[in-house]
Amino acid sequence: MFVRIDQIDHPLLAPYRNLRTTNLTRLSGQFIAESRPLVARLLESSLVTESILLDEAFVDEARSWIPDSIPVLVIASPMVRELIGFHFHRGYLACGRRPRFSPPDAVEISNSRSWTGVALIGVQDPENMGSILRTCSALGIQDVFIGPNCVDPFARRVLRVSMGNAFKLNFYDFS
Repeated sequence: MFVRIDQIDHPLLAPYRNLRTTNLTRLSGQFIAESRPLVARLLESSLVTESILLDEAFVDEARSWIPDSIPVLVIASPMVRELIGFHFHRGYLACGRRPRFSPPDAVEISNSRSWTGVALIGVQDPENMGSILRTCSALGIQDVFIGPNCVDPFARRVLRVSMGNAFKLNFYDFS
């Protein structure tokens, strides 16, 4: 469902406001995915996509692949920078519902197969975290344990560097 929005203070735009200075993914229950490839991976995942913010220049392209069930908020190109707080040329942003991280004892390990998980402690650099998550996905590692002092695996930069592979992983909180 494509909805044209012309007012910068419209309440539906709230998750996308001032992204340069805000990254409250751990507190808000939401996260932001940037760019068409990440939005596509989010839509392919089991995670909930709450809305997509679309630069009006990409509407025709977007109609061909975004499901009608997803609210698509269309705004004028000049409004994008004003809304999110930085120059953004990729055209697509999506707001997803952040999954709850399970406790470590919730991991399911079958005796009939080998299992490998990754435990992370003190990984504070978003690019490092994104690279680790991308590598986990490439190696078939599904379970990631997030320990103390780690950057949020659903922070915008982490998701971008992980190329959306974080959407496929199971996260466990042992902080």
